[in-house]
Parts: sequence; C-alpha cells; structure tokens
Amino acid sequence: MSGDIPVFALYSSDVTDVHLNAYKKACPIVHRRQMDFSDLPEFVKDLSNYRFKFPMVNKMLYEFEAVLYVDASIIFKPPVSGNNLNNVINSVLTDFKRTGFRTFHRTFHSNFPVTHEAMYGFFNVTSNDMKITKQLSSGVYAVANTLQGRNVFESLVQCAIEPNCMAPSGAIVACDVELIVRNYTAVHCHRFDQSAMNMRLIELYGTNSNDYYSPSDMFVIRRAESVQNITKHQLLCETHVENV
Repeated sequence: MSGDIPVFALYSSDVTDVHLNAYKKACPIVHRRQMDFSDLPEFVKDLSNYRFKFPMVNKMLYEFEAVLYVDASIIFKPPVSGNNLNNVINSVLTDFKRTGFRTFHRTFHSNFPVTHEAMYGFFNVTSNDMKITKQLSSGVYAVANTLQGRNVFESLVQCAIEPNCMAPSGAIVACDVELIVRNYTAVHCHRFDQSAMNMRLIELYGTNSNDYYSPSDMFVIRRAESVQNITKHQLLCETHVENV
C-alpha cells in the first residue's frame, strides 16, 4: 500500500443528514458509509454490546490489502518517531505478516478481571493465560487481507454473531478501575469486543504479544468524557452542526 490512503467513516442509521453534512464540511476527504446490518442477526444492531465492530470492518477488509481501524476515541498526532501512516498500515504485511494483525495500545490491567467467564467456552484459552497477559486495546488496530489476518478476524466475526459470545448474558460493561487495581483475581466487568480480540490472539499466537503488539506515538486515546474542557469540546462539535 502506497500513496493516498482512502479514509472511511462508518455511521449508524440514527445519524441525521444535518450531522452528515457537518461531517462532510469538517472532513471533506473522508468517505461516509452507513453500516449495513442486512445480513446480520437483529441483536447485532444493538450498538451498546459492540458486536457490530468486527463484522463492519470485515466488510471493508475484502476491498483493500489491509485496514487500519480507528475508534472515535482515537486522535492522530504527528509522530515523533518519524514513522508515517503508510508504514503503520503496511506493517501487517511486513513486520507483522506472521499474524497479519497489529495492536497499538496496552492497558494497565490483565485480561482476566475484564473478561466474562462464558467467553472461555468459545476460545481455547485458559484463565491463567488471561491472568498473565495485559489486555490490548481494540480501539485501534491494523489487519491484513491475508490468510493470517482473515484467520484472526473471521473467528471474531463468528463470535460477534453468536448469541452467547462477545456479549454474554450478565456481562457488565462499566469497569471500576479502583476495584480492578485492588483485586486482580476476580472478574469485575467485561470488555466485549476487546476481550474477544485478546482471546483470539492468545489462542492463535500465545501469550507473548510481540507478534501482534507494537505501540505507535501516532495514536492517542481521547474519549469525550476524558476531555478536560468538556464544554469547549461540545461547543466545537455544535459549531460544525450549526454552520451547515
């Protein structure tokens, strides 16, 4: 992959024309594509369980050599390392071609306290595997349209459309960070797509994440609730909408 990189923004059916026009004005180079749920189970439409993410990216994967998925919570920064976006995406075809997959952020906690026990019925991973590995973030990752990349992804898509996988009954999304810090030996919440992704990578390539994790200073997690001046942040978004 070289030259210009096509950028797509996937949006749900509740996004209005007003907001789409505002987005077009703010980001004219971005292609806007509505998410297509027509071939997926009805429960995948519930965006709060995060099942939709892997199936939607999978639809894009077959159109390109590789895909870089970026959550709305991720912002780009000029890299100090001198790296560029082409190199980051191409890394799943070169340095990470063995797995066809690369993650960029790692959490402070292990996988175990944030993964529902029902998930072990779908992935050949032990609780000890989950206790000795730090959880990798699914907010930004690169995947190759190769046998290796699709091998990671197709299992995650299947998990997303399986009623008892990814979003098992009783799963709690809200994680109490202080509780996790105090007690690593109990399950406190569930990270849905993120937990599934970690289990699949461990299942395929083991607990040494060097084959599928390498950080980049190009990506920073910046969720809306963590923005210090939330009022200014909201006003900026509203200005784009009002100026359509």
